[in-house]
Amino acid sequence: MLDKEPLWFPSRNRFAYNPAIPDRQLWAIGMVATQWSMTEWLLEAEIRKLAGANSELIEKHKALRSLRERLDFFENRIQETSQEPLRSRASSFVGRIRNLSSKRNEILHRMWGGGMPSGDSWNNPEDYPETDAALLRQHRDKYKAKSDDASATIHWRLTFSETRKIAVEISALNRDFIMLFMSDQS
Repeated sequence: MLDKEPLWFPSRNRFAYNPAIPDRQLWAIGMVATQWSMTEWLLEAEIRKLAGANSELIEKHKALRSLRERLDFFENRIQETSQEPLRSRASSFVGRIRNLSSKRNEILHRMWGGGMPSGDSWNNPEDYPETDAALLRQHRDKYKAKSDDASATIHWRLTFSETRKIAVEISALNRDFIMLFMSDQS
């Protein structure tokens, strides 16, 4: 299903700010968010399973705020409680989570804009061809643009296809998470 574009989207005209992002790209961004929420849920479930009834570990885990801290805790628990080959697989798997987390953070925490939805009288009154939006720079970015035109504000030209591909990668990560950790081998 994730390899096909949806056929219909609800109206965006109810929102006070109507971003210049095509509907299909908004859908892909939503799939990244939805798939990632499952990743975090699976991670929390496995950490709680590894902690068992150990109240000290449970309290340590509750004090962790960032994903980086939770992944370190998770990886340490796997290393302390599991046998090979799960240990080495888990280490590689945590690397995949960290890599996809970086992409997910870019997609969900940056400003999107510069796209042109087709058939949208508000953003595209002349009905120009649809173009994908891009991730815009943030004030803290240290990168110096080589041009003075509007493209200087673009951080990453992430197309619909590329955004959807990241959602599919996160979906595969979730499948692999279930296969690796939720089975009886751990």
